Amino acid sequence: MPSSIYRINKAGAYAVGHFNFIGMRLDLGNPQTCRCIDINKKEVASLLEVLGIDWEDGGYVSDLLIGQYVQITDDIDGYPLSIGDPYGNRSMEIKEARHA
Repeated sequence: MPSSIYRINKAGAYAVGHFNFIGMRLDLGNPQTCRCIDINKKEVASLLEVLGIDWEDGGYVSDLLIGQYVQITDDIDGYPLSIGDPYGNRSMEIKEARHA
C-alpha cells in the first residue's frame, strides 16, 4: 500500500446542489491541490486528535487544518485507506473517502 505526504490547502464544508450533498472536504497537495478526499464530521474530529491540534476552545475547521501536513495511505486501486501525521506516529482509517 503506497503512501504519500500532502499539505492541506483547503478544508471545510463542501456542497454540491446537483446531488443534494454537503460534506467535509480536504484539498491536498504541495504546493497546489492535486487530490481531494471527503470525510465525515466524526472523522474530522479524529483527524484533529491524530494531528495533535488543540481545538478544546473551538475554532473553524479550515483555520485548524490548513497548512497541516498529512500522510495518506492508499489501497491498490488508489483510494485512501488512512490519514495521519507525516511522521507515522498516529493515523486513522478513512471510511467515507471516495476520491483518489
